[in-house]
Amino acid sequence: KKKKKKKKKRKVAKKRTGPRTLLGRLRADERAQMTIDALLLRERSILQAEAGFLTVELRKLKRRKKLERAATRRATGANTKDAIDSDERAIVKALDDERKAAKAASVYESDPKRREALEAKVEETRATRNAAFKKAVPALKERLDYNQACLDKCRRWRAKLSEKPDEPLDEEEEAKKEDPLMDKLREKGLGTFRERYQKTLEETETPELLDRKLRAIEQYRREMEGQMQRKKVLTQKALRQKSEGKSDDEDDVDPLVAQRVEDELEKLDQHMEELREKIKGVQGEIESRRGDVQQRQEKRYKTYVKEPTKKVYDPETGETTEEPLFNADEGAFDNFIERREATLLKGETLAALELREQSLKRFEADLRKRTARRLRAERKREREEARAAAGSDAEEEEEEDEDELADAVEDALADKLPDIEQRLADIEARKEELAELEEEKAAKLKPKAPTKKAFVDGRIKDVPLYNPNKKAYVDPPQSGYLNFMSRQTEVVERATTAQTLKLRETALVRREKEMKKRTTQRRNEVKERERRQELEDERRRRREEREDKEEERKERLLEIHERNKEKREERAERAKEARARRREAFLRAADDDDDGASLDAIEQEIETLENALDDLKEEREKVEEDRINAEEDEREAREAASPVKHKNKSKPSEWAEFLGRREEAIERRTTRDSLALREKTLTTYELEITRRKEGKEKEIENRQRRQKALEQRRERLEKKREHAEELRDKVLARQEDQMKKRVEKAERRAAAIERRKERDEDYDDDGSLADIKDEIDELDHALEDIREEREKARASRKAKVKEERRVEEEMRRKEKAAQTEQADARRRRREEKKRAERRKRRDRRDDSSDSGSDRRRRRRDSSRSDSD
Repeated sequence: KKKKKKKKKRKVAKKRTGPRTLLGRLRADERAQMTIDALLLRERSILQAEAGFLTVELRKLKRRKKLERAATRRATGANTKDAIDSDERAIVKALDDERKAAKAASVYESDPKRREALEAKVEETRATRNAAFKKAVPALKERLDYNQACLDKCRRWRAKLSEKPDEPLDEEEEAKKEDPLMDKLREKGLGTFRERYQKTLEETETPELLDRKLRAIEQYRREMEGQMQRKKVLTQKALRQKSEGKSDDEDDVDPLVAQRVEDELEKLDQHMEELREKIKGVQGEIESRRGDVQQRQEKRYKTYVKEPTKKVYDPETGETTEEPLFNADEGAFDNFIERREATLLKGETLAALELREQSLKRFEADLRKRTARRLRAERKREREEARAAAGSDAEEEEEEDEDELADAVEDALADKLPDIEQRLADIEARKEELAELEEEKAAKLKPKAPTKKAFVDGRIKDVPLYNPNKKAYVDPPQSGYLNFMSRQTEVVERATTAQTLKLRETALVRREKEMKKRTTQRRNEVKERERRQELEDERRRRREEREDKEEERKERLLEIHERNKEKREERAERAKEARARRREAFLRAADDDDDGASLDAIEQEIETLENALDDLKEEREKVEEDRINAEEDEREAREAASPVKHKNKSKPSEWAEFLGRREEAIERRTTRDSLALREKTLTTYELEITRRKEGKEKEIENRQRRQKALEQRRERLEKKREHAEELRDKVLARQEDQMKKRVEKAERRAAAIERRKERDEDYDDDGSLADIKDEIDELDHALEDIREEREKARASRKAKVKEERRVEEEMRRKEKAAQTEQADARRRRREEKKRAERRKRRDRRDDSSDSGSDRRRRRRDSSRSDSD
């Protein structure tokens, strides 16, 4: 019978509830810590931060707008007074409204509807302020909207918490099933993320961090107490004003309202007590952690190796004791913080402490004065309001008592004065420490009486050099030595004082020089601006003159053209008349039956000559006019190109446009910093352009050098190839010779063997004389072959060396020839240039002489035509 298989039950892990990711867990922690107080604190911090950065933004906006208005006035040349625009006015008004609304809301109001209305008014004024800022500075929109979103979120959370408060956080969670593996991991410091995070936080705590936390908590406590105190005072004042403001026929303040206000104030006191208890609890926790932190610090900084010691012999007791090698008083400390404090203490001087004390006292006096002024103004305003409420016929009240005012000032500054007194006490304590240190230093520096080594009680000891008990030394020179030391000290002090005075004098002289320099700089700037304006006017005048000249020249040309046209017409008429006269004369002289063909030909020739003469005259006039125009253009171009009068009028490149724009922008700002910036920028541009130019020149040089190197390499490669071909031919020839020799040798050996065989056949005697002779001949032949081989090898080596020398000589000669060729080419170029210049000068002279001869020829022609 088969066993029935039992179906195994699947174990399903219990579904996890709550946040799964790290971020989710952190958010859950944050939500758990979210209380109404924390949310209020966050809301207040957001509002404070927003007010702070809006103050800065308003300052920047005012500055920017003022500069813009000044620039507009300068551009238009207006001389009106500066006035803020509508945006700024709207912001100022919104801020003023917000301040008033906040002041009205700060007074305690028992009626919830009235309180809601005041809070709504504060929100409305804040929204108006933000809208004004957004309109004036659109870039702030995103940040202000984000702040508003954060505030809305805080308020939503507060509403949720006030509807359904969370369970207290210190409730015991369900006892979880312990995991032994997790326990082991926890022991090693490898628990859950949250445990590791908490452990890291605890381990990285330092005494300074704890002190900072305590200071922050203390500051928060003072602020809260001051705020609550102000709220109480304002509420009582409002209640008192209401009671005083009632007329006689009206009833007194509603006792129910007064009772409710009292209850609210009691609740406020109770709330403050709870807050104080909480703060004390947190401070107690921090103080309890201080011991662990201190212990951890000591453990971290102290070395586990035994500290090095030194043996010190005490001459008074005659005992040898062990002391630490490094004394903490001399500067070797256990940790960095002690070292830093000691350095600060060492660097602190009595003068610095006194200066700080004076500034603190001045600050305290100023604070008292300002507070007294404010209180006096408030009381005066209250009295005026009370008088106004009581009616104009009320009597003037007496001036307030100064003692009462002083008490009020003390009450108002109750949270600030203890801190100032504490600081003053610290400075006094530090002064005393400094005085002790000075005394110790003086004691260390005090000259000791000279001593000598002596053998006393079985030990070598330092004993006084001059024993005052002995009668031999009546006036020991020790006093002289001490007098010398005191004189030296006086000299050093005098020198130090003189040095300080000299330093102060140098600083004053330097400051005076700087002021003079600034004044000169401003004066120079004004002069520079005037000079620039004059140059601009001069340029404008010259441009106008040039344009006028151009117009005059055009008019002159038109007149000349008209005159020439009239002259041409007159000439044509005169020529026509002359032709008619000549024709008549010719007809009279010729026969009547002449057909007139020859006459027409002659007339045509004469007309052609006259036309040619006219054309020549016109050409000459045109050439003269072109020459005059060219000279004028050249002169104008010279004037335009001169660096003093004008810059080049060619279209500037983008780089030049950028430089021009930059120059104009810098000229508009004439402060010292902008001038320095301008100088620096121009230097940078100059360096950049020089560097580019040098880079281009270097690139050209490198290319030329590379090309030359490539040519030389090509030549070397060609020479190598020729040399290799020659060597190959030699090697082939040598191999052929060797082959021939081997063949001859083999033939000789074969012949010798044949002869030996023949002899062997003839004679059976091995040691015959002929065999010996043959062997000797063979040996002689071998020797000769070896000698020939050696001679040939030596000859080939000599030939190779000779060939290498010849190649080197050839290369050297070619290099020399190339250099000579370059020098000749340079010389030829120079000569060509000189020749061309000479030719140009000659042509110019010839042109001038030709123009003179043309004038003479023209005069001759005109006289000839008149005679005709």
